[in-house]
Amino acid sequence: MVKLKRIEVSKVTTGEKIAYYRKNNNYTQEELAYKMGVSRQTIYKWETELSFPTINNLKKLVDLLNIDLNDLIKEDGKDVKR
Repeated sequence: MVKLKRIEVSKVTTGEKIAYYRKNNNYTQEELAYKMGVSRQTIYKWETELSFPTINNLKKLVDLLNIDLNDLIKEDGKDVKR
């Protein structure tokens, strides 16, 4: 009998969601950064999980990206791990 390895599908991170919604709204990192009053490097760090947005920046993000906060930070009813 052959035993197969179980492959776990990777979950989408908050950073990947930020990048997805940013691109979906046709913003470059630089454009989004300007509208939020942060640096392009800050947007890069959020998207690559090197840092996480503050509560105030999360509020700005969901407004600019026209999404619900839960769409950004929750997955299947559970908090997204960062």
